[in-house]
Amino acid sequence: MTFLGAHTRTELAEALGVPTGALDYVSLLEDKCCKKGGCSFPPANRNYGKCVCHGKSWYPRKVNADGSDAKYRRGHFLLGSKFQREHEGVAMPCCCCSDKTCEGIGYSHEGMMRVPSDEDADAGAFLSVLPGMTEDRKKQIMADRVNYFVAPWHFHPKHRYMKDGKWQLRKWDRYVDADGKIFDAAPPNYLPQSYIDFEVKSPQLGRERTCVLNAEVENELPAYPENLGFPGKGKRPIVRVSCPFHFHFAAPSGRSTLVRSAHVNLTCAVSFSFFFLMLHTMVMVSWFQGSMHR
Repeated sequence: MTFLGAHTRTELAEALGVPTGALDYVSLLEDKCCKKGGCSFPPANRNYGKCVCHGKSWYPRKVNADGSDAKYRRGHFLLGSKFQREHEGVAMPCCCCSDKTCEGIGYSHEGMMRVPSDEDADAGAFLSVLPGMTEDRKKQIMADRVNYFVAPWHFHPKHRYMKDGKWQLRKWDRYVDADGKIFDAAPPNYLPQSYIDFEVKSPQLGRERTCVLNAEVENELPAYPENLGFPGKGKRPIVRVSCPFHFHFAAPSGRSTLVRSAHVNLTCAVSFSFFFLMLHTMVMVSWFQGSMHR
């Protein structure tokens, strides 16, 4: 199977002009067609009604093509589709910090932590160690803390545990950070980069690596190019056949560059044998019919 002449993830990303990680963020609207005139391929979600060939907005990026800051850039590290805002039909809030690494990671679908109440701990001390926190931002959060959340990668692994697919904070009387400082609540001063290095990239903590970071599957094509061969509901593509039995499914518009190939494991020798067998059968039937009329 090929799409845009690509046989690997790397080749497909190069053909589309996107990072390899962006391929994991594609979700197709198969009952619609691309808004680009003359294109019958299905659009991708979050891509302004365009297919992956005519729009590049389906994945988060740090900057736009013109160099300006992208509006939707949270998650631009492209660590996997589970770090995007909406995943499996659920939308998550973003972390209340101002840390650039946290922004690059994206959104947590494995639980978010609330800012503690004054009854539980010193919320001011809690927020003071959160990366990128300013006094003005702290006052804003303190005034309406129930609507602000902190991502789990801000907490040291020893202070959290996984339960039913969600991170939970351990309930201790006191918490000690890496520098030996004592807190009433689990301090959110763990480096998000350490979370990337040891929990996203490394398989040794029992965490599942994403396709982007797993070298074993880095060059396997994603599954969705199969669907691109059948653009639009009720618009079956034109089929062209050529030896050795490569079936090219082209868009109805005749776009020769947007193709996929399914290689059928038959050889030309078999096809010719079948042809001569059919020819021999036709000759024998004709001879038999002629004999019957004599």
